[in-house]
Amino acid sequence: MRMQYILILIACIGILGGCAHSPTPRQQAILDDPTIDQRYKDAMMQKKVIAGMTKDMVRTTWGNPASTSFVGETEIWTYTHGFAGGAFRAYYGLDSIYRHVCFEKGKVVGVVNTRTHNLPLFLLD
Repeated sequence: MRMQYILILIACIGILGGCAHSPTPRQQAILDDPTIDQRYKDAMMQKKVIAGMTKDMVRTTWGNPASTSFVGETEIWTYTHGFAGGAFRAYYGLDSIYRHVCFEKGKVVGVVNTRTHNLPLFLLD
C-alpha cells in the first residue's frame, strides 16, 4: 500500500513538473512565429517584459494585470508581487512590490517597479 502512494506521488510530481516548463498554446504560437524578433521570444521564456513587446506578449508572459489605467496616451498595466505573497504582505502591513508596464501605441515603452499601487506621474515624463 505504501508503495502505491509513493508511485502516485512520483507520477504527480512528474506531471506537474512537466507542465511548469511547457509553454501555453498561445505562447508557443508566438515562439514559433518567424516574424517576431528573437529577443522578445528569449525574454518571454525568461518571464521578462522588455520595451517593444506587444500587449499580447506581456499578457502571455505575466498573465492578466491586477489593474489597468490611462495617463494621457499611456496605458499602464499594474501587476502585484505574487498572489499569496502580496496578500501576506498586505495583511501584515509590509511593503508590496508593484510592476507597472507602460504601453504607447500598443507596445511596451517601460517597466517600473514601485512600492505603491499608483505609478508616480513624474516617471511618465
